Amino acid sequence: MGVVRRGVAEVLRACPSKAITYLGTNLLDPLLQIATIYYTKQVIDHAANGRTDETVGYVALFVAVSAVLAVNAKVSRSVSPNLDRYLSHHGTLLLIEKVNSYPHLDLFDSRSLQDDLEIARRGHNLASVGAFVGALITNGAFILMSVAVLLSIGVWVPVVVLCSAIPRAVFRRKLELQEWTVLASAAGDRRRLEYLSETVTMGRCAKEVRAFGLGRYFVDTYGSEHESLHRRLNAIRIKKAFVTAISGIVAGVGTGCVYAVIVVDTMQSHLTIGDLVLYTALVFRLHSVLDGAVSSLGVGYQQMLDVGGFFRFLDRPTFAWHTGSGCGQRSKSSVSDASKVFVEFQNVTFFYPGSSTPALTDVSFALRQGETVALVGANGAGKTSLVRLLCGLYRPTEGRVKINGIDVAEQQPEKLRGWFGVLTQDFVRYQLRVRDNIGFGDLQRMENDAVIWQASNAADATTFLAEMPDELETILGREFEGGVGLSDGQWQRVALARGLMKHAPVLVLDEPTASLDAETEASLFDRLVGLARGRTALLVSHRLSGTTSVDRILVFDKGRLVEAGTHDHLMSKKNLYRKLYEMQAERYLS
Repeated sequence: MGVVRRGVAEVLRACPSKAITYLGTNLLDPLLQIATIYYTKQVIDHAANGRTDETVGYVALFVAVSAVLAVNAKVSRSVSPNLDRYLSHHGTLLLIEKVNSYPHLDLFDSRSLQDDLEIARRGHNLASVGAFVGALITNGAFILMSVAVLLSIGVWVPVVVLCSAIPRAVFRRKLELQEWTVLASAAGDRRRLEYLSETVTMGRCAKEVRAFGLGRYFVDTYGSEHESLHRRLNAIRIKKAFVTAISGIVAGVGTGCVYAVIVVDTMQSHLTIGDLVLYTALVFRLHSVLDGAVSSLGVGYQQMLDVGGFFRFLDRPTFAWHTGSGCGQRSKSSVSDASKVFVEFQNVTFFYPGSSTPALTDVSFALRQGETVALVGANGAGKTSLVRLLCGLYRPTEGRVKINGIDVAEQQPEKLRGWFGVLTQDFVRYQLRVRDNIGFGDLQRMENDAVIWQASNAADATTFLAEMPDELETILGREFEGGVGLSDGQWQRVALARGLMKHAPVLVLDEPTASLDAETEASLFDRLVGLARGRTALLVSHRLSGTTSVDRILVFDKGRLVEAGTHDHLMSKKNLYRKLYEMQAERYLS
């Protein structure tokens, strides 16, 4: 019941007026239903006894209550969809705010966290709480009032009707829990099914799926894995159907026996014809309500288990930084002043969540203020992992990353991110306006056209962006109507402009020229080195043609820092850097 109480609190917080109206109509409905049945009894009895005035009076009351019942139903039907939309929106906001509160990427790399998130997605629609509580109020009120009326015949009458429904309720709850447990344990399987479906239906995979003729493979794989998942549920669902059938027979027999007794009492003149109508209607209506309540509350019970998973996800601790000098105390070093930025990696070792192989091993180096440093190495050498640690997207497994002597782990995430202008290797292609795609680099200046064009010029993107039909208001990508498609190289320059939008003290560019041709790459790399002057800059690149102009080069191999120095110094050493450089140069020359 704790989940229900918290759910009701969230429902009332999301939309109090609509929630109270909806729940009020659910409480009023059974009262009005009982009243119409009672007035029907009175009309029949008074009409049979020739009491015209009383009959007319009860007919008028019946008509009035029926009208109120109809109005109440219309109010409930009109409020319910609006309330559902508010509750769905409220639950979605709670979920995305919670996910956004994770400053690190652990949530997206941990299978267990992803499974918990999948359960939370299933339970985040709080409209299910409103429906569950509404059904609980309607059914509960009708059952209580019906029992109160039927007690006038004898205690055994409501006892028989209620007891005939109890077995089904008990077994149904047990089976619903078993089914939910299977679904919860299969959260990873359901995520895989969703991935298989999206691979075929989403545009990002369309070219390769068609180029390799993979469509039928994914369709068949989805079908077989879906069938495998649901085979595990079939045994429970067969039991559920069997229990429903047997309990339905038991409930029907119990209700039939009560009805037979009422008929006999009427034939023996112990009850009037009006009583026969009243009690018969109540008994069969009570039977129907109990049957529906067991079914709806069974489904609702499973939904409340999902909502419970949603609340547990919301309650999960996300991140707590240390209470050192970087948080809660004012540091003497002001990182907002670019002249004082100093970055250190101290014996850093890092494992990705769930991995037994280190991405970085015992890495130590320093970035001095105003220094432009290139990170080079083969794929998987650890360059991008180092960038993610520097930006606070992960925490080191061992060692420390410091800025101005302050551990990055001690910094509030919002403050930390403000120090960096970043281009990630796997940058996002936002299907939004040019203004958004560049302005996201500095939200506070997103409406400043001059600043956006300045960043565009720095990234060599102005030539093609100026030709857009609505310039900065043009939607990029073809996902939405009116959108303009870009080449891979153009997308990369837009992402680079986003990274250059903010004049941050530290500039981190991960493969800023990966999608560009050789001539454009060389020109842009030289421009980036010039833009980095006066700032601490970290440039990551597989290709070494632009590294000759940087202040220092760090060479990584299998997660270790194996060389460091200027281009000329490293070429004189005849080690890994020279080997990589000559290999690439030879390929260009040949």
